[in-house]
Amino acid sequence: MAGRTRGGRSERNEELETVREELREVRRELRETVELMRGQGSRRAGEPSAEAAEHWLRRMRRILVGLDIPKERRVGLAAYMLVDKADFWWESMKRVYDTEVMTWEEFERIFLGKYFGEVAKHAKRMEFEHLIQGTMSVLKYESRFSELSRFALGMISEEEKRLGGSSRG
Repeated sequence: MAGRTRGGRSERNEELETVREELREVRRELRETVELMRGQGSRRAGEPSAEAAEHWLRRMRRILVGLDIPKERRVGLAAYMLVDKADFWWESMKRVYDTEVMTWEEFERIFLGKYFGEVAKHAKRMEFEHLIQGTMSVLKYESRFSELSRFALGMISEEEKRLGGSSRG
């Protein structure tokens, strides 16, 4: 019977050591994830252009999804990447919202409301309305058309979407 107890303890110790090693690995992965995010220049500074804010958010979304960050940790990691005025803004949001339980979708909505509001959307719609190819290559024009078209969804026909705006300019 004493042999079984020792054997039971030994098995349990091995299981505990396996769990400890798995936890160490998770910690290493999280540190690497944060370092990767920092190294890729993902930090959000100050008062950027609306376009820069949108690009930052899109990039954060890709990083968080690509690294398979659990949904409940995404807001915290994104907030960690905010610096300067954006970080001060986030601190004020923590007084208004319960950021501990905030979903990623809520974070996106609030962030875009702050940094990519109606004025910026209107400016993009106007840019789309006045977009002409001019000296741009067809590829560059098509790319710009596609990027701006989401701000004017009701303005363009399905055919223009399919053709990449070639009937516009």
